Amino acid sequence: MARMGLSTLLTLLLTAACASPVQADALARLFRHMESDFRTINAWPYPHVIPDRQSVRTPFDIMTQNGRRRQNTLGEYHFQRDTADVTEAGWQKIRQVILKSPPQYRTVFVQRSADPSETAARVETVKKIAAQFMTEGGLPQVLVTNDGPAGWPADRIQTIDARYRDSAPDPRLPAPKKES
Repeated sequence: MARMGLSTLLTLLLTAACASPVQADALARLFRHMESDFRTINAWPYPHVIPDRQSVRTPFDIMTQNGRRRQNTLGEYHFQRDTADVTEAGWQKIRQVILKSPPQYRTVFVQRSADPSETAARVETVKKIAAQFMTEGGLPQVLVTNDGPAGWPADRIQTIDARYRDSAPDPRLPAPKKES
């Protein structure tokens, strides 16, 4: 079996040596393709591992970006009603995004309101407040988003917490166990 393969290879080499330049070029391409196929087959599955890993990581990267955007979004309850003024919670949120986030994630998102002029006024207000906190690296980006922030207004959370505390039973120690 090995002798037959060796004789075939020798025949091909002799044919290549005696062939015209056009046939020699075609034969050289054939050998290059054979070598490439040999290396690809012997390297399997490693050429396919990196694209597979990237395809698995991509959804997680997208989820991380969406989570950061929601975390850094100022919603309706971060602004006074019918004005572009920021509430205390909004001011604290801007401060937290700028001072606590890594530099590459210091983008503040403002939830789009029904009125485009109100949205523009809110963006300008956020830019002015953000300028107060910046010490180096320039102003952060302030972008408009359709998605709302994660969370609820503080008064709703306070109401839920108060009702939970009111419904808790009085603390009591268990009755002592009688010794037998």
